[in-house]
This record gives sequence, C-alpha cells and structure tokens, in this order.
Amino acid sequence: MLNYKQVNSSVSNNQIPFQSDLTRTLSKDINENIKRIKSDLGDSFDLIIRQETIGRDTDQSYAIIHIDGISNEEVINDGTFEKIICLNLNKLRLNAKISLLDLENGLKGIISVSSLKSLSSYTNLLTALLLGDTIILLIQDCNFLVACTKMVQSREITEPSTQTIIRGPKDSFTESFRTNTSLIRNRVQHTALRLETFKVGEVTRTDVEIMYIHGVVDQVLLKEVKKRINSIKIDAVIDSSYIEKYIHNDQLTFFPNFNIY
Repeated sequence: MLNYKQVNSSVSNNQIPFQSDLTRTLSKDINENIKRIKSDLGDSFDLIIRQETIGRDTDQSYAIIHIDGISNEEVINDGTFEKIICLNLNKLRLNAKISLLDLENGLKGIISVSSLKSLSSYTNLLTALLLGDTIILLIQDCNFLVACTKMVQSREITEPSTQTIIRGPKDSFTESFRTNTSLIRNRVQHTALRLETFKVGEVTRTDVEIMYIHGVVDQVLLKEVKKRINSIKIDAVIDSSYIEKYIHNDQLTFFPNFNIY
C-alpha cells in the first residue's frame, strides 16, 4: 500500500546528499573515474558513456560522457566527434606524445563546438555534465576536456494548454522523454537527481521512467512504486492512465493517491 503523510516543511530528516570527496582530482585510472561518475550520478539511464580503445593498444583508451536530452545530439551521435578524437589520438600516438593538452590543441578548430577547454576539478566535471556539456577522459591523465554541447531540443516547448500559470516558467512537458527530463535537469542541476527506466506492455514495450532525488525520496515508497510498475501485466500502454489504473490503491478515499499532470 502506498502510504502518504503530510510533511512539516520546517523540519525534515531527509537531506540531499553532497559527496564529501568532490574536491578530489581525477584518478589516472580511466575505469575508476567512470565508476565514480556512475556512482555519483546514480548510473542514471540518460547518462551516456562511450569508452573506446585507440587502435589495438589496450593501454590507450578514452571515454566520451554526456547526458542524453540536454546535449547536442547532432554533434555527438553522428560519429564525427569520435572519429576526430580517434584520428588525433592516433597521430599523437605515432609521435609518442599522447597527452590531454596535445589532444586539446589538435581538436581546437576541428570539432564544431563553441568551446573546448581542459579542467581538473571533479566538481567542474559533474557541473559540466549536468549543464549538458560533453566530457572527454583520456587514460593516464588526471585532467579532462569539456566540449560545450549543451542544448535543450525537440518540438517547441509551449505554455500548458490545460493549466493557467500566474508565476514561474510557462513551459510544459511534451511527448518526448528526453525533452521532459532535460527540462527537469535544467532546473535541478544536482548529482542526487536520479532517473530509472522500465519497460511496460507485453506488446508495446512502452518506456516508463521515474525521477526522484536520492536522499530526499522515501525509500520505502520508492521501492513500492518500482514493485508496482514491475508487476504490471498488460499488452499495451497508450497513456499515463493505464499506469495509474494498475498502481493506485484500492482503498476508498476522498483524496487522490497521486496526481497526473
């Protein structure tokens, strides 16, 4: 049963967790850095990490990391981004001087992004990811490259037609998952924001996603929501009312268990 209770806004035992080691620099172990990023961002479904090896040399690899929906997909996903990086790294490898600085100099003026810079702070890395930028990690280097690729895309975001808003932003969700998650991420730029996805519908295999703030969400309630979503056995999910029907409480009450917007 989903139990709801009124929360006193002046007193709360739940706090958003802040990582105590954000001031640390990156490790020279690229796999350790990737593991750390996944851990701090909750290994969210929209966190995209592509790790590649340079040629056949397993000792030379790089990783491209970004968050889907708030990054410029045209720049990142057409393959050109990775090809240019790989070509420059191969050239540097032949000259026996692979370093992030050399890679940065080789990429400037070639990659179609507004800015490209080298940083070392792990806090800056997470901030850049949450803003929509793309991170380039290189093995055996404690620094990283930040490529400016931030962008909120999809069909035009307009004022909601079913609600009148007096104050605040006048934008509304669309039919696109990534547009909606990008709207939330642009307002909640914190590592505690989590995103998990489920497949519901034996025929339609519809994506159902939940977002929550780790450290604030009621873990018992979260576990129950996941359990109910996973227990849904239905052929097709056409809209949110299908999900509502299968996860709401059967008890009689004057008050809604949850709201659908």
